[in-house]
Amino acid sequence: DAVPPAVILTHVNYGPALLWATHHATLSAPYHRSTEAFMNGIVPFAMDGPDMKAYVQATSATHLLLCRGYPYKGAFARGLATGDSVDWLRPVALSNDVQMLFEIER
Repeated sequence: DAVPPAVILTHVNYGPALLWATHHATLSAPYHRSTEAFMNGIVPFAMDGPDMKAYVQATSATHLLLCRGYPYKGAFARGLATGDSVDWLRPVALSNDVQMLFEIER
């Protein structure tokens, strides 16, 4: 919550907690009437790098939140969660080492 208000793309299970515990907005939730909101929390995390980049940059998200070390379905997201870096995601320092926050560069 120390990061200025942002629109954060998260894995589907993070969305509700993010809304409840912070001043941030999210684009994903597991029990939403919007198919897009549901899919935002699943689809990009199974994509390869170029497809995930295109998907994420096409949303209104300003940040991407990952769980460090989480075994995401897609190898690209798994790689990010274990320390890989790409030029379109700028790491944002957090007060914990459980989560990884990235600012999305466009």
